Amino acid sequence: FRARLFNGVSFLLIITTVAYFGGIWLITPTIAILPFSVSLYRKLNDWNVATWFRLVPALLELVFRVRVKISGDRCPLEGPCVIILNHRTRFDWLFAWCYMLRLGNLTKHKIILKSALKRLPIFGWAMQAAQFMFLSRDWSNDEKYMTDSIKYFTSQQYPIQLLLFPEGTDLSESNKAKGQKYAEEHGLQKYNYVLHPRTKGFVCCIQALRQGIRPVPVYDMTIGYVGAIPQNESDIATGHWPEEIHFDCTYIPSSQLPMEDSELEGWLKTRWQQKEEKLKEFYANDHFSTPYFEEGNSSWIQLSMLATLISWATFHVAIFYGLYLFSTLRWYYLGATLLLIILTQFTNSLETIVLRIYK
Repeated sequence: FRARLFNGVSFLLIITTVAYFGGIWLITPTIAILPFSVSLYRKLNDWNVATWFRLVPALLELVFRVRVKISGDRCPLEGPCVIILNHRTRFDWLFAWCYMLRLGNLTKHKIILKSALKRLPIFGWAMQAAQFMFLSRDWSNDEKYMTDSIKYFTSQQYPIQLLLFPEGTDLSESNKAKGQKYAEEHGLQKYNYVLHPRTKGFVCCIQALRQGIRPVPVYDMTIGYVGAIPQNESDIATGHWPEEIHFDCTYIPSSQLPMEDSELEGWLKTRWQQKEEKLKEFYANDHFSTPYFEEGNSSWIQLSMLATLISWATFHVAIFYGLYLFSTLRWYYLGATLLLIILTQFTNSLETIVLRIYK
């Protein structure tokens, strides 16, 4: 237990420290650029935030020895796409970076999340700077917000790679019970491994992307865990890591997606019914039935992760040394912290400011 607790606390301390000092040093200066060039602001922060994304797989796989295995279709992240993923735990989006790292450079990676997450201290700064989309679960507001956000990207021919959780929440025991009650009341199949998907957000994304750029493919990704499943923050803090994280991906070209809203809704529900069966088989056998094309780290992945760890370690040594020597740097960090708190906590949020300036 002590070893697991040490691992969990160490992981949280490292990613929090990197998010804070990296955010202050890398993100804050770009705010001065925002009124003059939204496109330059976007490019810089895409790179800034991606450097933090890369740290998570490096820690999980190199330091804490979590194994990643990938099956199904090879889906390189080379252009715009929509990625749909089941929501087993609160941290699927974090673990998904292990998959994304192997298929792209993470700079165009955007996630649709609950609006409460953007107010998280430190982590919320990076999410807002990355131009993630945050939903309030009030469709009268969310529909316009999602459409405006996607228009912001498509008007620049931005190759957005959008990660969406159609279930809307994780598969905790309480949510599972609510999902089964909902299914019973509406005459639907009771699921044990997924929740019935909410279709409006998915349909809105697909149709908005169709209007802005060429039709985009969908990557239907399924995540499964072998060993412990870290459902919430306390599981992470106490080091309840999975031994293995499995990803299975199915590539669906845009030509196979229905055109009408109602047909897209039905298509998504069918995919989730198939996902329920796929996960039932996975948890019975601890692997997916489709062929695996990666069951360990290639040499270039290991080198990339090692370079990430060395780079961030070097950065922090330099920052801490600078803070010790120079009062100017200490005042800069204090001022930058206050600025980010004001912009991200006491305004509509940084990502909405970007949308307003761009308009």
